[in-house]
Amino acid sequence: MKQYLLPQTERIYKANMHTHTVCSDGDFTPEEIKARYKAHGYQIMAFSDHDFCFPQSALNDEDFLALTSYEVAINEHNPRSPYDKCYHLNLFARDPENTKIVCFDPVYGAGKLRKEPDLQGQLDLWSTEDREYSVDYVNHLVEEAQKAGFFVSYNHPTWSQQHYPDYIGLKGIWGIEVFNSDCAQGGFGEDDVRPFEDLLKAGTKVFPLATDDVHTAKDAFSGWIMVAAKSLAYGDVISALEHGDFYASCGPEIRSLTIEDGILRITCSPCRHICVSTEFRCAFRAQAPEGELLTEAEFDLHRWYDLCAPGKEATAYFRVSLFGADGKNAYSRPYYREEVEGQF
Repeated sequence: MKQYLLPQTERIYKANMHTHTVCSDGDFTPEEIKARYKAHGYQIMAFSDHDFCFPQSALNDEDFLALTSYEVAINEHNPRSPYDKCYHLNLFARDPENTKIVCFDPVYGAGKLRKEPDLQGQLDLWSTEDREYSVDYVNHLVEEAQKAGFFVSYNHPTWSQQHYPDYIGLKGIWGIEVFNSDCAQGGFGEDDVRPFEDLLKAGTKVFPLATDDVHTAKDAFSGWIMVAAKSLAYGDVISALEHGDFYASCGPEIRSLTIEDGILRITCSPCRHICVSTEFRCAFRAQAPEGELLTEAEFDLHRWYDLCAPGKEATAYFRVSLFGADGKNAYSRPYYREEVEGQF
């Protein structure tokens, strides 16, 4: 029986998962962000201002959903330096009214705040501590975030000047940015796929995100995720995100992604080539003939399936990359052998 890896839903929603407003260091009000992004076909925005959580549920309507989130920073030396190595993490609330600040550090928190939040009644919910630049501390913060009702993304590792030792030991992160428009505009490369691939090969289950990290007009409308949710209700969207029912893109569209009897089939918008990567030195590629483009491809994954050592089913994966003619790419999440066991 055919298995739909990207769920078949009535609608698939376009989302930006990294947004700054005048509440911290962005140029636009939340209302302006909504208007601009709705005009470009977006239905979901995660408002992720720095260090304080500002729910924007008042912006919700039948065609638009605001996700409650915020971004925390952990710098190597100077808390406010733009040049030190750093970790930036987005925390996404499962409950839209959850505004708890995890591991609150007043020094970091004061850095980019413009709009003074109403702290009354919230301080007793916040733990206060000095943030420490280390993998162990980030893992502690992620664990505390999960306990507090959030799931966490790891943002722009290249812009953050981070290398393999800075991220390979991270645990519990839900997503990682493979594209960040603000960082790309600043000259830090348009694709940041290597850390994503490194984490997958180390056995870390993490999903790819393409985001705008919008602060100014130049950052907007370059990276997004397409979410296959049952509806635009907050709970349905959060459930789809946590399950990984989405793909990341800067242009190409995945229209269907199925597997049946070990054959992976993809239909998509026109692309130069389509690749399937795995945790092994086992990969597949469909290349369009000269002067043409692909809108579909299929791959026999039996060789990948047979390479998996017994007991490694939970970490053996494949993932799909689309490469557009204009140099813009899209990435699926990893699909694990244990998820497709019945297709072989």
